[in-house]
Amino acid sequence: MKKTIFSTFIMMLYALGFSQEKLSLEQAYEFAVENNIDMQSARLDVINAQNKVYETRAMGLPQLNADVTYNNYLKQPVSMIPAEIAGGTPGTYVPVTFGTKQSMAAGATLSQLLFDGSYLVGLQSAKAYKKIAELAVEKTDESIKEAVYLTYSSILVLDENMNIIDNNIKVTEKNLNDVTKTYEVGLGEEQSVDQINYTLLSLKSNRTNLERDKVNLMHSLQFLIGKKEDEKIELTTTLDEVLMLKDKLVDESQFSSWENHIDVKIAENNKKTNELLLKYEKSKALPTLSASLSSTYNAYSGQFDFIDRQWFNSTLVGVNLKIPIFSGLGRTYRAQQAKIEIEKSQIELENTKQRLTKDANEQYNSYQNALGQLETAKKLQELSEKIYNKQRIKYFEGIGTSFDLTSAETQKYSADNTYFQAVSDVIQTKIKLEKTLGQL
Repeated sequence: MKKTIFSTFIMMLYALGFSQEKLSLEQAYEFAVENNIDMQSARLDVINAQNKVYETRAMGLPQLNADVTYNNYLKQPVSMIPAEIAGGTPGTYVPVTFGTKQSMAAGATLSQLLFDGSYLVGLQSAKAYKKIAELAVEKTDESIKEAVYLTYSSILVLDENMNIIDNNIKVTEKNLNDVTKTYEVGLGEEQSVDQINYTLLSLKSNRTNLERDKVNLMHSLQFLIGKKEDEKIELTTTLDEVLMLKDKLVDESQFSSWENHIDVKIAENNKKTNELLLKYEKSKALPTLSASLSSTYNAYSGQFDFIDRQWFNSTLVGVNLKIPIFSGLGRTYRAQQAKIEIEKSQIELENTKQRLTKDANEQYNSYQNALGQLETAKKLQELSEKIYNKQRIKYFEGIGTSFDLTSAETQKYSADNTYFQAVSDVIQTKIKLEKTLGQL
């Protein structure tokens, strides 16, 4: 009984230690959006940009400042006054000191910006800056989704490839066993045994390399979705489900409509930012109007004792109007530079649209080529399998040579590799096409 309980306990620990989280392709992407390091940083930039908007807005709100000043003359300044004031000799001067040795002042100033063109433009610029951060989040989201899809699908292709190799290893091991027995009874050649053994070792070596590649890709996927390496995951989406991406129709009319594409949005926002820069330079020629109210209390004493002293108040209301008149043509040249930047951003916007159209057509052609290659590779794989099976039967019936069997094996394994490369190409070209179209 104790042995049974202990065994059950060990099995539970084993299950807990090796449990894996199951993730579909879509779940992996959603997890990456929440936990990817680049995505988290991009979202923090948006929050920071919003704080920048608040900071700029605060500049137009009332500003209240208080100050307290304490002065202590270690040696009071001396002034010279005519001596006749004190009954002295006319034409001469006597030194005197005025005021107390110590003084203290406490006051507050309330100021309000009434009009400043650069402030209004600055507020618009802060909002444009926030838009840049938001577009960066969208761009990062797109890049992460592409990376997750490519990495996830690459792992599935490796798994399927390893399954095929495992089946090939089983068949080759059986062939090796049969050929070895034939050789041992004197009906076969040692070269045939060596050749099949060579093929078997090559398959196992290839299988080991693929396993290492899968480990690296799993680590990459875990990093992308924000999981630690010791957090095991199990992929639940199948390769056939991923390949269904190729069945999704592509609307070629979208190859010239880019208003909602992230790259176009970024280019348009860049143009808007340059337009705001021009408005900012022009706003510097406008007057600036502000008002202030300040009240100060002063006390004077020969020693540090201001509690019982009399405090004298002074209150001031002021309005300041600053009118720019001449800046040495500096504003003019800065405005001209801003206009040039607007023209450059317009050129970049048009270039972005043209580049996307070019890339879309190229990616679409690459995708169509990949589909054609996949169809051909599938037929070649099926045909090579058929040839290999027939050649294997011929060999063990004694009407085929080991060279023919080896050639058929090599042809079959080459066709398998070609097929999986074609599968990978279809997935990658479709994902790149969808990214170019802004549909990822």
